[in-house]
Amino acid sequence: MKYSLYDVYETETEPGELVCTSDSMEEIRAAAKRRAEETDGECELYVMERIEENN
Repeated sequence: MKYSLYDVYETETEPGELVCTSDSMEEIRAAAKRRAEETDGECELYVMERIEENN
């Protein structure tokens, strides 16, 4: 998967709690919106993008 969405709000794990992985940024945005609604905004979300090297 190209993108990973994590929630680091009150977590002790690195890089946080994995919420969603996808190749679609649209799907990541939808997952982030759902997470914010589920937690009443008590979340701290970030997206990691996998970088592919062309060797």
